[in-house]
This record gives sequence, structure tokens and C-alpha cells, in this order.
Amino acid sequence: LFQEGIPEYSASENYYLGSIVKFESVIYYSLADNNAEHPLSSYKWKVLANCLTSMTSVSAACVLAKEDNFVKAIGNSVFTITLAQPSTWNVGQEHTIKCYATAGIFVQSTGGAKIDGLDAVFLSKNDAIRVVSDGTQWMVV
Repeated sequence: LFQEGIPEYSASENYYLGSIVKFESVIYYSLADNNAEHPLSSYKWKVLANCLTSMTSVSAACVLAKEDNFVKAIGNSVFTITLAQPSTWNVGQEHTIKCYATAGIFVQSTGGAKIDGLDAVFLSKNDAIRVVSDGTQWMVV
């Protein structure tokens, strides 16, 4: 265990259900026994916490990166924020988006994926949304 009490992920280790590791400042929880998969490329891991969580400000159309956990949408024009297509590699990935944009914003996903069954969600000024990938779509939580 390291100073923080959480071991760093090691490709040479075999992890078990409930194992907790840290990789690139993100804490992962193993969802399976005999887990030899890498946390970034496997559905066998769930993100517990991102230690580098920070607010990302956007003011124009963009595609969110996996590390964009908290997003502040600003500006005076309507624009679209796009989420990555859900798949087994991003199960449990979360984004919280708060709209400060005067005219509002759209949130959509790529590849025909839905957000709670919708093609897109419109956020008016001061609205917020938190979405989590289940591997096939984005769920509003």
C-alpha cells in the first residue's frame, strides 16, 4: 500500500472481486474475480473516484474526454456538448454538466447512443445533468 492507502495498479497482479487500485489518479474497484484486465480497457472495473477531478469550462461545441467529470457550459450562444459512445470500456463513466450558457445547450452522444432513450437533451441556463454510461447508453442519474 502506498501513502494514500491504495495500491497502484500492476499488470503483473491478478485482482479479485472488491479489489481497489489506483491508476493515473483514478481509483478503480474490481467487479470480478481473477481480474487480469487493465482498468482502462475492461468492463471488469468500476471507477470509484477521480483524484484529479476538476471543473472543465466549455463555451463552444465539443466532445467530452473521459476526464471531463464536471463541466461548466458558458457563453451566449446555443452549442452542443457530445458524449463519447458508450461501450464496455467506459461502463460507470460519469459526467456532470451544468449550463451557465445564456441561450442553453444541447447534450448528445455519438454513434446513435441515447441519453435515457433520447437523442439529445436540452439544458436551459442553470439546469444541470449527471449521466453515467451503462455500456450501451447514457443514463441520467
